[in-house]
Amino acid sequence: MSIAKTHSQTSHKFGGEWKTKQLQDILDINPQNFPSNTNPDYKFNYISLEQVDSGRLLGYSEEVFQTAPSRAQRILQSGDVLMSTVRPNLMAHLFFRDQMPNAVCSTGFAVLRSKRNLSDPYFIFAQLFTQNVNDQIAKILAGSNYPAINSRDVKLIEIPYPPQISEQRAIAEALSDVDGLLNALEALIAKKQAIKQAVMQQLLTGKTRLPGFSEAWEKTRMGGIGSIYGGLSGKSKVDFGGGHARYVTFLGVLENVILDVRHTERVHVGQGESQNSVMKGDLLFNASSETPGDLAIGAVMDEQLDNLYLNSFCFGFRVHDEHKHVPLFLAYFSRGSVGRSIMNALAQGATRYNISKNQFLALELSIPPCDEQHAIASVLSDMDAEIAALEQRRDKTHSIKQGMMQQLLTGRARLVKPNAIG
Repeated sequence: MSIAKTHSQTSHKFGGEWKTKQLQDILDINPQNFPSNTNPDYKFNYISLEQVDSGRLLGYSEEVFQTAPSRAQRILQSGDVLMSTVRPNLMAHLFFRDQMPNAVCSTGFAVLRSKRNLSDPYFIFAQLFTQNVNDQIAKILAGSNYPAINSRDVKLIEIPYPPQISEQRAIAEALSDVDGLLNALEALIAKKQAIKQAVMQQLLTGKTRLPGFSEAWEKTRMGGIGSIYGGLSGKSKVDFGGGHARYVTFLGVLENVILDVRHTERVHVGQGESQNSVMKGDLLFNASSETPGDLAIGAVMDEQLDNLYLNSFCFGFRVHDEHKHVPLFLAYFSRGSVGRSIMNALAQGATRYNISKNQFLALELSIPPCDEQHAIASVLSDMDAEIAALEQRRDKTHSIKQGMMQQLLTGRARLVKPNAIG
């Protein structure tokens, strides 16, 4: 068989005009299938809205029902689609794939089940995340004080619908493959993050030493390592969002161990104003938070930027001698288990927590020699870079999936229909 013939046989696209269908035409909405003879004290695996996040099942609980069967006790079947009807804008939908036996779900979901093989369930599941469905839900919710839709609303939702179920299955398979890749990337990222936490636990406490290092660690106080300066002061809301100066944000400090211009925003600082500038190599710590666990998490400014300042909820720390103490090592130390336990002990407050600068400077740390600090910081930053690369790949894959959904779930792009080769 020639290559040209093979290509001809495999390049025929799905044909036929797509139509608009209401979900009630192609699905059973909330089908009743609870066995009437089931012991009411029987144990079920219960899925709540809080346990679903954009297609991912985060967990479930074991429940014992002691009342008559109700809609909440509908036993799920493989291929069921759980559509969130309470706060549907959060899109806590789930495709149920035999995750567990004897599973039931909250009344905050509508259960969508394929009717007489008229639809591919994963195709339906993917449609729930489209702008088309979200726009319809938004119209239903408009003016409502309670963000929820009912079964009748679900039945009337319309979706673009291809004439052949084989095309639905082809689309579902393509999107499912991308979801599989996304799930694999998420799992790999979680694994790498867990490994990094374990490495931090070993290296930042001296339990494990890198090859070539054996000198004893020395105890020193933070006040002997560097000095503190405050963030912006005397600013009002109108000063932010414009101006020629920039400031490092609170979330920038909290979420990034190494900071750059991406973690800054604009602020107006007048000429001659007395404000503390942030310099390259400065350690930045958050000084106020609603949770004590977020206090004094360190980050290092990695760029030298003119007119750079710090938000008022954080404070800066400038190391006296970087040939003795490495800022990046200290930032990682503040994020490790030992550093967190030390910093958490300084939290003061009830509903909002703050940290005393004097107590911070009095903290005593066990620090390795400078070359070992550099080596530890290098190992951890390399691990962070690997995780960041995986996160970028995940985000790019997610963007590709969004583009695929926009094309494939509307019929704007048609997949190739493989022909049987005889």
